[in-house]
Amino acid sequence: MINAGLKTSCDKEKPLTIETVRQEINTYKIEHGEIVLAQAILETEWFTCDKCSLDGNNLFGWSHDGITYLKFKHWDESVAMYKIWQSDNYFGGDYYEFLDDVGYASDTNYVRKLKQIVEQLKKK
Repeated sequence: MINAGLKTSCDKEKPLTIETVRQEINTYKIEHGEIVLAQAILETEWFTCDKCSLDGNNLFGWSHDGITYLKFKHWDESVAMYKIWQSDNYFGGDYYEFLDDVGYASDTNYVRKLKQIVEQLKKK
């Protein structure tokens, strides 16, 4: 399990929903929150995937070696890790382009899919 001293609002009763993930993203002041929320939705198939990174409370597909998903005690710890990753790697500019440039996902349609999800979220 990953904790690495991350300070989280870890509430074991907090359900995994679009709204609670959005709240955590806002709590950590993660930039481009709607895109990051779309990433969590895409990586976990709207928080319903089976046999994916979600099994380890990992909303973003974080892996140690590109194969083995990292596991967290609670899903909000993966949001905290995203904040750390973003702070260490993102220094401004178009966020979609940044995700492409850093090779965040191997799917060549990843950014297009994120944009579609962001649009869906605007309609909700």
